[in-house]
Amino acid sequence: MQSHELYAAQKYITAIYRSELATRLQGLGYQLERGEHGQPEIKGYTKQYLEASSLRREQIQDYKREQGLDGASAAQIAAHRTRDRKELLSPEEVLLRHRDLAAQYGHQAPTALLPKPGPRRRNTSRPTPTHPTKRVVAAPTAHTPS
Repeated sequence: MQSHELYAAQKYITAIYRSELATRLQGLGYQLERGEHGQPEIKGYTKQYLEASSLRREQIQDYKREQGLDGASAAQIAAHRTRDRKELLSPEEVLLRHRDLAAQYGHQAPTALLPKPGPRRRNTSRPTPTHPTKRVVAAPTAHTPS
């Protein structure tokens, strides 16, 4: 595969990923908007909160600035060179950290969700049949030539 084909495939796969992510987030009730590069972003969170919750992104940006690098490939290089050994946290510890961060920024999550729809109301504009509709199908008859 040539590099330009690989680049095109990467763009296509990224578009599919973003589309699927947006669909799933909307299915969970989040309101979305498009980010600077077309990525789905959840409405209702301040830029400050999003930056504070993405410390890894900040590490990569700092490295790129220090090295005078720019672009997607530079970001990949920076990501590899600044990668720390992963800290293993229990799900409870991760949840606690997220809750602490949310508290520092005023618990913005409720404003990011769409209101839950009320109970579905039945359309009463047409009368409801009282008897099931019967469908009569004629049995095939034998045709005898005269």
